[in-house]
Amino acid sequence: MVDGEILRIEPGAAERIARAFEVHADNLLEVSNKLRRSGFSTGFAGFPSAVELDIGFSEKRNQAIAHLLQQVETARVMAATIRAAGAAYRGADTEAGRAIHSAAGGSGQVTGP
Repeated sequence: MVDGEILRIEPGAAERIARAFEVHADNLLEVSNKLRRSGFSTGFAGFPSAVELDIGFSEKRNQAIAHLLQQVETARVMAATIRAAGAAYRGADTEAGRAIHSAAGGSGQVTGP
């Protein structure tokens, strides 16, 4: 959270955001699986144009599934990236606290969030 010119990260924020991305990825995967299992029927009998339409719809479904799977992967990568950033922030915050405490004549022992 930004407070004036100070950036404050709430404890657990990175994990909550990462978890939201994972839930989003799970939902997208569920939709892609439903789409994969879905069928369709044509109302155009056996006309050549009906066969072409069926092929076109099938290709669109496959494209949609592929796109959803790309989005699943992207959401999972974002979750991992946010978790890593949160861990790096906590590490840097702890080290900065130690340095400040040490510079002030303390022992370097810092308890953090």
